[in-house]
Parts: sequence; structure tokens; C-alpha cells
Amino acid sequence: MTPAPLPENESATRWVGQRTGTASARRAFEATRDEQAARRPAESRTTTSDPHGYVTATIGADGRLDGLTINPHAMYDLTAAELAKACTAAVNAAWARRSGLPPRFSDPN
Repeated sequence: MTPAPLPENESATRWVGQRTGTASARRAFEATRDEQAARRPAESRTTTSDPHGYVTATIGADGRLDGLTINPHAMYDLTAAELAKACTAAVNAAWARRSGLPPRFSDPN
């Protein structure tokens, strides 16, 4: 049995997802979304640091967290609770900037 030919105007992942069920369709949708986000320019990503510069968060074009970088000095200078606040502050600030919200919204306190 040979598989049906792939329609010219659809991506392979979307076509396979539609033919194999809900779970596969979700995976296909996520793969297609990731492909589209990867094709967008780097300007569509937003990078922001916490107020002290220990943590840097990057929000991707699709609104998901793309990266979280922790400065090694944070391990020595901050307690676990302070590091958690710094991570939260960096992610919230990047998300707020990406969403166009005022900076005070990103303040975790």
C-alpha cells in the first residue's frame, strides 16, 4: 500500500498530523509553530535582565521562554530565594516588554 501523495500547499508535518489523530496533530502543530518561529528574525525575540544583571531571560517570537541565563556569580552572591526572585523578575520583565505592558507590571514585589 503506497501512501497518498502530499498536497503541494501543505507542510508535511501538518498533513501527517491531520491524518493520524489528535496527539499526532498536536505534535505536528507544535513542530510547524517551532519551524515558523525559527524562521522569524532575531528582532522578534525579547531579552531582558533582572535589575542587578544576574539573570537574563529571552522570550521568543511565539511568546515562550527561549532561554534563561544565570550569571555564575549569582550562585555565590544570592540566596536561593533571591535567585528565584531574580529569575522571576527577568522572565516577567521580558514577557512584559514583549507584550507591551508597562515596566511596573514586571516587578515581582
